[in-house]
Amino acid sequence: MLKRLVFTVLVLCWATQPAMGHKLLLMAWIQGDQLMGEVAFGDGTFAANAKIAVQDALSRDEILTVHADERGLFESALPMEVLSSGRSLLVRASDGAGHLAEVTIGAEEIAPAGPETTADDPNVSPARSVLEPAHLFDREEIRRLVQETVSQEVAPLRRDVLALARSGPGITEILGGIGYIIGLASLGFWLLRRR
Repeated sequence: MLKRLVFTVLVLCWATQPAMGHKLLLMAWIQGDQLMGEVAFGDGTFAANAKIAVQDALSRDEILTVHADERGLFESALPMEVLSSGRSLLVRASDGAGHLAEVTIGAEEIAPAGPETTADDPNVSPARSVLEPAHLFDREEIRRLVQETVSQEVAPLRRDVLALARSGPGITEILGGIGYIIGLASLGFWLLRRR
């Protein structure tokens, strides 16, 4: 009788799927004057329609709120005063079911928007803009353009890192599973020895 009980318990433990909580993963970055990001669950599914709240990291004043699309992607323009404030941002994601994630974007990652030169600018003559375009860019504008280009190139890498973070069990899950197996085996040996 005891052998049947132990066998039944072991079969039930082996046959059931582990209950895993959904870990919410969030990546957010600034590209030009846009806040961009992606939110997903740890099992690889998209966090569709997740609420994204952006706050000042120090004062916790809310700056804006957006929602992710059906693929977990979000994008929103940041106000000019936020870009020029030189303060860090706290980005929080919530799926409405209690899963939360947050990321801090440092002040060094937020480039203040430089002045844009337009065709109506009286300081720039049309002949000079056609003949000498390299002289129109000052050092700050070149830095801003390089930063935007690098951000565009890094965005796919960030998505790859997020995909790696949500794939497969981590070391804690593996060690927990081994501990679970050892515990069940110990219980079985204890029950057999007690008999």
